[in-house]
Amino acid sequence: MSNFTFLKTNVSPEVAGASVVLDGAELNNFVKFHKTIAQLLHFPDYYGNNLDALDEVLSDMEFSTLKNIQIVLRHYDQLLSDEPNDKKIALLQVLNGAISFWKKDGSRKMGVLFEPSKTAKADVKLISQ
Repeated sequence: MSNFTFLKTNVSPEVAGASVVLDGAELNNFVKFHKTIAQLLHFPDYYGNNLDALDEVLSDMEFSTLKNIQIVLRHYDQLLSDEPNDKKIALLQVLNGAISFWKKDGSRKMGVLFEPSKTAKADVKLISQ
C-alpha cells in the first residue's frame, strides 16, 4: 500500500507545509540526492549516503527535533534521471517504508507529496502491487 500524496497543482513549499523540497531537476543522480536530503534534514555526520543508510536514518530521526516531516518532490520525472529506473523505485520503497514506520510508531509524522506527474503515479503503483 502506498503512503504517498499526489498534489493536484504545483504548490509552494510554504503552502504544502513542507519541511523539505527536493527538486528532481537538480537531483539527477544519487550523489546529489543524498547530499541534498542530508543537508535539508540535518542528517548526522555518520550518514552513509546510500539507500540502506537513508532507510536507517529516516526510521530513527533521534537526531532531529522535527515531529512532522513533509517532503515535496518537484519535477519527479527528472529525479535521478542519470540512474537506472529501478534505483528510483528503490528510493520510493525506502520513503514508503519510513512513512509506514512513523504511522505505526506514532511519535512523528512523515509524508511525501508529489507535484503532478504521471510517471510518479506509475512508479508508486509499481511499489504498491
